[in-house]
Amino acid sequence: MNAIPELLAERREEAGLSQRAVARELGVSPQTYVWWERGAVTPKATWAGSLAEWLGISKSDVLVALGVLEPGERIVREET
Repeated sequence: MNAIPELLAERREEAGLSQRAVARELGVSPQTYVWWERGAVTPKATWAGSLAEWLGISKSDVLVALGVLEPGERIVREET
């Protein structure tokens, strides 16, 4: 299950930012960010660190949201 679109939209709205502003902060194109937020494209797991930092959650939680890990699973080393 990919819960990233909902997490991104909620966080962006809480921050009062535009999609373009978030894209700039994450270092992706505005179109890529829009696709992520709409769920049209799923971010690759390599974005877990950047997404975790921006969302304020752990990399493991991002990987669970992306469907890479099962709920309750954790990565051994939480580097950001």
